[in-house]
Amino acid sequence: MSLRALLVLSLLSCVCVLTGCGDDGSSSDGGAGTSGDGDGDGDGDGDGDGDGDGDGDGEPCDVDRLEVTEPDEHLLSNLSVSGDTLVFLSVDLATFLGTIESVTTDGEDPQTLHTPQGQRRVRSVMAYEDTIYFLEENEEIVSTYELFAMPLAGGTPERIGDSGVSGGLIFGIDGTHIFTWESSIVHRIAIDGGAVERVGEAVGGGTASNMRLSGDDIFFMSGQTGSNAGMRATYRLDKAATDAEADKLWDFPQQDDPCFNALGGLFATPTKLVCGYFSLASRERDGTMEEILFDGDVLTGPKIPMAVDGENVYYGGTRLPPSPLTRMTSAGEDHEVVVCDTGTIGNKVANGSFPIQNAYEVVVGDAEIYWVEQVAGVDGEAAPAFIIRRAAK
Repeated sequence: MSLRALLVLSLLSCVCVLTGCGDDGSSSDGGAGTSGDGDGDGDGDGDGDGDGDGDGDGEPCDVDRLEVTEPDEHLLSNLSVSGDTLVFLSVDLATFLGTIESVTTDGEDPQTLHTPQGQRRVRSVMAYEDTIYFLEENEEIVSTYELFAMPLAGGTPERIGDSGVSGGLIFGIDGTHIFTWESSIVHRIAIDGGAVERVGEAVGGGTASNMRLSGDDIFFMSGQTGSNAGMRATYRLDKAATDAEADKLWDFPQQDDPCFNALGGLFATPTKLVCGYFSLASRERDGTMEEILFDGDVLTGPKIPMAVDGENVYYGGTRLPPSPLTRMTSAGEDHEVVVCDTGTIGNKVANGSFPIQNAYEVVVGDAEIYWVEQVAGVDGEAAPAFIIRRAAK
């Protein structure tokens, strides 16, 4: 294995801030939970009520996870779902060359849909309806991430437009545009081609994180790196804007704010913004009316929002103690454990290889939720392996 691959494996097992390394890089599978919720506190909903299934009746948790794929020593990332098809990026950690893969949601018909030629590298992939969009880095001395589209069922990729972005990843797609994010800059590219347009840039003195496209809005956090790292504010951009200044929705002046921690998440539902790390809070989409959904603590481990589906928010933890993946409404109601123990959920990656510490590979389909899990190495090898799992949503 190359020195660079070893470096990334070490990044997968460390904790730092913003893009650069994942906070859940354990190589332990953790096993499926069979009693309680697997997090050592006996509660499945993060509200301290002492039950294992989220309904407060003290029943043990027995909701298990199902496998979609076999363990793979390739890094699996950029997971997305469209209908009954999962699409993802598979990267060889020895060479950092990746391929675009697909598999049905029940684990059938695995396919390699695209293998770049030469030293070209796929950097970001997302499925939308019947099309897969991806950024591929060319081989020029000053490289460009070029945008391509290909059918979900497979076929020849076609270049979209004749320009590209200098780096970053796809974070959202609507019926007309693909939205990309590089450090602090948001770009928009029309699906039918045309020039790359700059939507806006993050402000607040730091790198943007938790970039979310929701309706007509783009929400994100901006903060600082270093020993005093933490989120400093939440911002909103109009997705149709051009070179706009983001609107600040609210500041995080105190470290006891549920959304202050740089390792935490932010998601938008049709009516709310939900964020946090140990504790979770919600606000109106204009940043007003904060409501604490529940108070967490260090002993029960992190409770991080990882995906949304309408007004439902899915939250879980990372590393140890093993944590359930739990569903609640954006009002903090109807907590229900989706799966008892998700093990170590994989991080999304930037530039095809480097984990983003507060972005997790969890996506919601029509009937199930899917995630990439980092497990013990194949055949006892020390290097971690990756697997896609599923559970009823």
